Amino acid sequence: MAQILLAPLEELLKVEPWNEVRLGRTVWHFPFRGVDIWGVTGNILKEFLEVWREAHRDPSRGPL
Repeated sequence: MAQILLAPLEELLKVEPWNEVRLGRTVWHFPFRGVDIWGVTGNILKEFLEVWREAHRDPSRGPL
């Protein structure tokens, strides 16, 4: 780990991620404020943001 980033969720939801395949696995990259969040962290972030968006798509479901 090179540094710790405080990344507001509101900003992360606006990031356009991209991916590549390395050693047969998809690796997600999130360019954020000049830093590339990638690897396991990028993959976890991708899954988290998908769950967040799905949970907030239907307001009747309430917050997580």
